[in-house]
Amino acid sequence: MTALKLTSPVLIAATVASAAAFSMAKSPMASIGAPAQGESIARRWEGTVTYTQTLNWPTEVGDIVSHIEMDVRWGERQRIDVTDDRGAVVGQLIILEEDGSSWTGRLAGITTRQTVCDVTVTNYAGTGNGDTTIRTGWVYFSLVEDDPLAGRIPSGTYHVIGDARQQFQGTMTGRTDRFCNPAGSRTFSSEVPGGVVGFRMGKEPMSWNNPVPVNQIPASSMLQAYENADAINFDTLPTNHTDQKKRQLIGGAMVGTWNAGGESVRWVAEWDVRRKLDVAILLEEPDRDWWPSGEPRPNTVSLKARFDNDTLEGRFRFRLAEVTEEPGYALNAGNFTNKDLEFASGQAGFEAAEETDDGWTIEGTEAANEIEIIVQALDYGAWGRLSCEAMVDGDWYACETAAGAFSVTLPLDDDLDLIADSWAEDNATGGSNDTDPKPSGTEEDNDGLSNYEEYRGVLAQGIHYRTDPKTKTLFLRDDQGLARSTTALTIFDLYYLSSNEVGGADGRVANFNQCEGAHAGHHLDDQYAVVVTNGGLSNTWNWGCAFPCVGRALGPPSSCTDARIYVPQITADMATWNNGTFAGLGEIIISQVVDHEIGHCIGTHHHHIDAPSVAGTAADGPVCTMRYYFNRIFNNTITAADIGAQFCESISLPRIDLSDPS
Repeated sequence: MTALKLTSPVLIAATVASAAAFSMAKSPMASIGAPAQGESIARRWEGTVTYTQTLNWPTEVGDIVSHIEMDVRWGERQRIDVTDDRGAVVGQLIILEEDGSSWTGRLAGITTRQTVCDVTVTNYAGTGNGDTTIRTGWVYFSLVEDDPLAGRIPSGTYHVIGDARQQFQGTMTGRTDRFCNPAGSRTFSSEVPGGVVGFRMGKEPMSWNNPVPVNQIPASSMLQAYENADAINFDTLPTNHTDQKKRQLIGGAMVGTWNAGGESVRWVAEWDVRRKLDVAILLEEPDRDWWPSGEPRPNTVSLKARFDNDTLEGRFRFRLAEVTEEPGYALNAGNFTNKDLEFASGQAGFEAAEETDDGWTIEGTEAANEIEIIVQALDYGAWGRLSCEAMVDGDWYACETAAGAFSVTLPLDDDLDLIADSWAEDNATGGSNDTDPKPSGTEEDNDGLSNYEEYRGVLAQGIHYRTDPKTKTLFLRDDQGLARSTTALTIFDLYYLSSNEVGGADGRVANFNQCEGAHAGHHLDDQYAVVVTNGGLSNTWNWGCAFPCVGRALGPPSSCTDARIYVPQITADMATWNNGTFAGLGEIIISQVVDHEIGHCIGTHHHHIDAPSVAGTAADGPVCTMRYYFNRIFNNTITAADIGAQFCESISLPRIDLSDPS
């Protein structure tokens, strides 16, 4: 009977692929060609294969066993696109090749044959080894859900043929004792085949209908090949030592066993070969100096992820998690709540992002070796955690940073206090602490803003500012411009707010967009703006008051509704006192009174008339704006130099009676 020749499609493809006239075509899923010479193969399959042949001759007693153990290591030489009738890529056929396997074999057995006149005892022994296990092989991976091969050749189908050229020799030694003719007894010895690396894994398809071009295989040809194979009744073959089952990856691994043959000879194959990918995917960290921003100029940050091996490609997926959802986009701007980070829309090579409970996910549309993702910030305090993974042959592999972390924070924030590390380092601060040591002449050592709030910042006159965590922040509502010409207030971190930049029940809260959820601890207290108003006429020498004027202790602006400046009264008093001697000092005094009353609103006490000036003595420079100078007016000795223009920043100065807060 003529033996049926089984021809593997992979063998044909590999033969054609050796022709230099062809080159791999890039599919929509970016098929991968053979690695360049000298490059390591990133994908490999490792495991064990055992192949055993047992002979039991009908005329003899005893078994002859040839057993080969293989430590396999197969690489992936090439990927060939499989196309449907329209030419669209539906899957990829991965061509396997030897990549450093080894095997050992042994032959062992004793048989006895006895007749009426003689008995023959034969010993079989032998060992061998080699470094090649595979002749040809392939694995099929589907790339689409509606793969036309799914019914007959599902994703993960594989077929491997061992290299039957790899074999070893054994010896056969024995003795025949002839009872009827003792002189005819003899010993013998000869070489015999010890074993062949000729295993099969997976049902073998028949030949293709048409020649196979190197860059693609029609799905119809693969289907026809398996239809031909399915039509064969392998049980009728006299030397059936092939795998009769289609094999499919189990948990990503080639795992299986089969046995075939009859009473005289049996073959048993068993294997456990698992895919080992040298997959290392580097996720970049964001620029250390990148800080998020919101309206009116939201910004973005770009990061790259890439395989460290140029021969690998995969479909990337990025995830933004733990994204903040602060109200608005700054402490005092915006009246909406949304996720403060998102993937920029319309990015080439990506599907539309999908929202999750705590962030977003986005997937690439094509396999790639390197990809860039753009993240959009929508808040000046935006924070989130970015991670990525890439799918290679149906499995997801996590990206890692150079430091071995599986995610990066946006912005870069190693101590996880929601503040960009570079900003915290620049300002020697971080977290929810509220310590603002300057200026030192106030009742409180803080300004009511946590460091995170100082970092998130405010809009002042439509411009965003991150406030200074080392200096007390002072917010003013100065719609009439009374405080714009003062110089004393420059020792504070000073911001003039418009009417639409404050909120709260009384319209004075500057951080009304409070931190929420897990970050609520970063809002320590409402921070109030000091409202500077023109109080009109009062009574002689009552030029200003920090309201409420009676029965209050000095403290932060939350305890003071407004700094009321009686501008007409100051002007009238200066014009009439001592026949108008001091009329020219009106504007200077108005400025000083503004500073003085605002000083009360931020917890600064009065100073005695003899208190030193900023420079040391009254003669050296402008005196402290919290100092009284009425005796000089009464004595007709007042000059512009005597009117306080700065805060002295000293809490050790003697203070006058606090019951008079004016």
